[in-house]
Amino acid sequence: FNAEEFTDPTELRSLAELLGPYGIKLLNETLMWHIQSQVTELRKLVLLNKEILIALRTNFDKPDIMKELFKRLQNVDSVLQRMTIIGVILCFRELIQDALSTQLEERIPFLTSSIKDFHCHAGSPHESSLVAELACAS
Repeated sequence: FNAEEFTDPTELRSLAELLGPYGIKLLNETLMWHIQSQVTELRKLVLLNKEILIALRTNFDKPDIMKELFKRLQNVDSVLQRMTIIGVILCFRELIQDALSTQLEERIPFLTSSIKDFHCHAGSPHESSLVAELACAS
């Protein structure tokens, strides 16, 4: 499943223009909340299968035992489905962020180029985080 197949870049740029940077920030927060809920459910599934997963890890070099242990795993399809959902959400998030960047580069090219220049020349991780905060504020 590719998010690019179901989203049009032109429409995403229009959405980014309608929502603006603060709307996209809210959309990002909402998407991250959905990802967090999927990760929470994945964690529950891992805890449900904890003993079997530990046994799988210790017997990785014994194919017969691995086959039997794999059959004992519960909700394997649910894990795959949740991982797919997380991937689609992250892909959509990246596409909408690219659309916002394109929109901002068209509307305020000087400001975006200045922020990119600051970001490229920030030395320490602390300076990078300050530049990221400045970029969010603009």
